[in-house]
Amino acid sequence: MNFKKILILFIIIISTSLLVLGCSNKSNNNSISTFNSVVNKVDIKNNRLYVSPLDKEINLNDSIYIDCSDTDLIYAEFATDNFKILTLKDFSIGDEILVYANLNDINKNTKSLKATEIQLMTQKFNSSNKKNMIVKGNIESVNENKISIKYTTEDETSIFFDVLGNVDCSDAYIVCINGEKSFDTDISKLKIGDSVGIDVDIDKNINPKDLVPNRIIVYNDVSDR
Repeated sequence: MNFKKILILFIIIISTSLLVLGCSNKSNNNSISTFNSVVNKVDIKNNRLYVSPLDKEINLNDSIYIDCSDTDLIYAEFATDNFKILTLKDFSIGDEILVYANLNDINKNTKSLKATEIQLMTQKFNSSNKKNMIVKGNIESVNENKISIKYTTEDETSIFFDVLGNVDCSDAYIVCINGEKSFDTDISKLKIGDSVGIDVDIDKNINPKDLVPNRIIVYNDVSDR
């Protein structure tokens, strides 16, 4: 399927990244921060990326390594809807990355850190590698682990535009990305009218009436709820 205007998962993160380049973001709830780094070494055998943080404000000026054992590695293009799930083999020395991690977990003795997500900022993949997409919409209702969405994604081939569908959030990772804030949240924070993005795998048979998403991105700031 070829969707022109469909926002894939971390096109949203891209827009956030443009706001946070050169600065860090820490949520009040879980101390998750974003910081920019450059890759010094790729250690595939040990699931590690050795990096030099570029943001002096986070006091990680020395080279550290990131344990990528349980880290989501992603890529999104600035000018297109290209989104790609990566492996360490896709990273190279000199690549610029955006790291999502809890800085309270850094091991100062080993200079190591576990990251929840790493976004490759260096633009180097063709859009034909796209595997995921995001469907935008507004919440119509919230019922336990399910939400109903009025989809607003639109292009000439979209089957989602102006369709009311149900989204099973039971196994979905829910994240709020609003301005300079980026943090995990849960369905209890969602309300009718919230603007969301539903991240789905386009390799599967997608039925907009009943989606089981990988992630849900909330555009509204839910930190005070």
